[in-house]
Amino acid sequence: MSRGRPGSAAPAAGHACAAEAGSARVAPLLSAHRARRALPALLASLAWLFGCAPAAEGPPPARTLVWVVFDTLRADALGAYGNEQRGEQDQAPSPHLDRLAQEGFLFERAYSAAPWTVPSLVTQLSGRYPFDHGANRLLEALPERLLTLPQILSRQGWRCAGVTTNFVTLGRYGFDRGFERFDDSLALGHEGSHGPQAVDRLLELSDGLGGSETRRLLWLLLFEPHFRYESHPGLRFGRGFGTRRGQAPYAGPVSGAEPLAELRAALAAGQLSAEDLEFLGALYQSEVAAVDQAFGRLRAGLEQRGLWDEAWVIATADHGEELGERGWLGHTVRLSEALVRVPLLLRGPRSAGLPARRIQAPVSQVDLFATALDFAALPQAARPAVESRSLWPLLIGADPEPRRWLYLFSRFDPVLAAGAASTQSAHLWGVVDGRGLTKWVVDRSPAAPGQPALRAHWYDLSAAPGEELERTWRPADVQAAWRLSGLLPEPLGTRSGAEPLAPEAR
Repeated sequence: MSRGRPGSAAPAAGHACAAEAGSARVAPLLSAHRARRALPALLASLAWLFGCAPAAEGPPPARTLVWVVFDTLRADALGAYGNEQRGEQDQAPSPHLDRLAQEGFLFERAYSAAPWTVPSLVTQLSGRYPFDHGANRLLEALPERLLTLPQILSRQGWRCAGVTTNFVTLGRYGFDRGFERFDDSLALGHEGSHGPQAVDRLLELSDGLGGSETRRLLWLLLFEPHFRYESHPGLRFGRGFGTRRGQAPYAGPVSGAEPLAELRAALAAGQLSAEDLEFLGALYQSEVAAVDQAFGRLRAGLEQRGLWDEAWVIATADHGEELGERGWLGHTVRLSEALVRVPLLLRGPRSAGLPARRIQAPVSQVDLFATALDFAALPQAARPAVESRSLWPLLIGADPEPRRWLYLFSRFDPVLAAGAASTQSAHLWGVVDGRGLTKWVVDRSPAAPGQPALRAHWYDLSAAPGEELERTWRPADVQAAWRLSGLLPEPLGTRSGAEPLAPEAR
């Protein structure tokens, strides 16, 4: 797919001022308070005294929290993240999500905790990393011990409604926990688009929760643009359309209706040309445009009901997608930037007057859980002790030291029926250094003949968001060996007196 490079819009002046105040005037306080939960409120209040940030100890509370997850959505598929493609009838790739980005906060480097749906979603909803929450298998019930966001909110009087169109997130697997109303009737598989119907169903469920004074969580998972990629009339991209209108439409052998395993085998055998992959990418982009329209439909419905303007809105993805650039189609088995860097857009109540800004600091979706609890103004006593911590200080420019270590994990051993053999297997651990902009990945998947049992990779992420350059990893490199050792039960590399990762980095 042809993609433009992300823009580099400067932060709003007020937030730049807050950052300066945070670093120059309250630095002595930081070391004393870093470990305390009161730090975000403290910094926000100090920044306000200097005239640089909203006068609030926490996020302005809202009675409506809207959380939309787009399955398999790459960050670079959105216009807000630099995609300059135009499609049929000069269609922009994502006008509705781009509008949301212009109104709120766009995170340039947001990371999913896993490259496939179940562990990623459970991390978002529980505030626990996949190696902690344990939900790492297809079509299995969530662990009973897990507390999810809807469960916690419902205990505090919130009314929660959810709709999913992904068949691996059905209510019978535990994804309905805490929801007063939950609909998975549109989780119908890989063919067809059900976004508009899912939006309408969520609006119906919301109507049944009460009037505008009701505290409500509205959660939506839209399956598109997950494979199978399908073309949507009026929203077609690629050769013959929009910016490529002067070129002859694709006329190659790929239709897009082939099974994914067949396309992967053809790619591995060198049988898919650049034109074939470009065609599949154009189908994917059509799916992105369609799901963006579904989001616009949701916004319009909430505006009509008077719920949109004063809501907190979270829009993100569970993971991205590889479209052949690295020899793979789909997701599940890697921790590449195309798979774990995801879009993340947040927008607050209109009355709060929060200036829109792009946030460069790397963040993990594990922190969406605590952020949502902040948006709901939930008391600390009602919150479980988990890894998640709120992104609110980053939103107001009051956190000079964002999270450093962002953990990635994939244990993918699909079993579609009792006794069925796995068709793929992957076991990877990774960590992103949010300050050094590097990423380490340890691959513990079953080794192919001639491969070492343990494969370690070291990437430089500093060039631009979404880009990664693999560096030569040397066992003698002390820092890399030390960092990788934290991802394994046994040490990797040697050094005298080596220590494990600090607890806050695990």
